[in-house]
Amino acid sequence: MTETPTLPPIPETMKENSGWLLALGIAMVLGGFLAFLGPVAASVAVELMVGIAMLVGGALQAVHAFRAVGWRARVVSALSAALYLGGGILLLLNPLAGLVALTLVALAVMMADGFVRIALGLQLRPDDGWLWLTLSGVLSVVLGIWLFSLFPAVSLMLLGILLGVNFVAEGAAYIAFALAIRRSA
Repeated sequence: MTETPTLPPIPETMKENSGWLLALGIAMVLGGFLAFLGPVAASVAVELMVGIAMLVGGALQAVHAFRAVGWRARVVSALSAALYLGGGILLLLNPLAGLVALTLVALAVMMADGFVRIALGLQLRPDDGWLWLTLSGVLSVVLGIWLFSLFPAVSLMLLGILLGVNFVAEGAAYIAFALAIRRSA
């Protein structure tokens, strides 16, 4: 007879802080809905954050490259830093072009990932779950084709909508997790 596995107990710190986790979930859901209400503003905010992150990352990599005297990869690291700095500057100087470029990359990744999931699902056939994996890949490819048909106009809103979806989904998960912790306490 197989014994049912028991789950480890929830740490006391998680029980004590479940209110903060619940508040985080609620804040993320509200933030997601704000992104839905202003998808263009949310898209620009995402684009600006990517530009700032590229500038900071490029600057830190440049400092490292110039301080790493004698390192074999110093020149390549400096070139990489220059690319990040240049990309960050371009995103910050022309946010509209940055939105178009980031949207194009996001759509390409979505479609490529969809094709990979289709191939993986078909390779796993007839194992359990193969059809769901395949269908999720088909959905990504179809959605990618549809969004490409709306390109470049979709660039104004897509990143904001994706941010909203992500925030609502993650926030809902945190809320459910916090409530489950409270029920188990």
